[in-house]
Amino acid sequence: MTAMLKGMFNEAGAQGAMLLDDAEEISNASAVDDVWNVLTRRLKPLGFDRLLYGLTQFRSDRSFGSPDDLMVLSSHDDAYTKRFVGDGLFFHAPMAQWTREHTGACSWGWVEQRQGQLSPQELKVVEFNQKMNVCAGYTISFPSESRRAKAALSLTAR
Repeated sequence: MTAMLKGMFNEAGAQGAMLLDDAEEISNASAVDDVWNVLTRRLKPLGFDRLLYGLTQFRSDRSFGSPDDLMVLSSHDDAYTKRFVGDGLFFHAPMAQWTREHTGACSWGWVEQRQGQLSPQELKVVEFNQKMNVCAGYTISFPSESRRAKAALSLTAR
């Protein structure tokens, strides 16, 4: 099986070889941080230099649960992460609202399309993000087997 996969990826050239190396590194990882390092390293050359992953097991219709119960991985600087996650700004972030109701990927251009419809709390988060140069990117909202669980990954572009 491994030989067959290597053959398929080798046909894809250098990109295929890198993907195979990444997949092998991830499958051999013994810690979440190891997987996170592969992901951040792989996405940086694609223009996504800051990532933020969040997972909750305590979602309700109106909340992602307590920040203390979240699993958060971030490659943003500590000042951004502390304010956005630690101070709970993410609860009112427009893209976080999008993840609550959707599965899939969404460009942050969606926020611009809603400019006249954002709440004052959402506008506060948008202003904070602009000040911190978190202005362009994509958010991926992952499907879940449980109504209480939700995971999302935000990719911030340079």
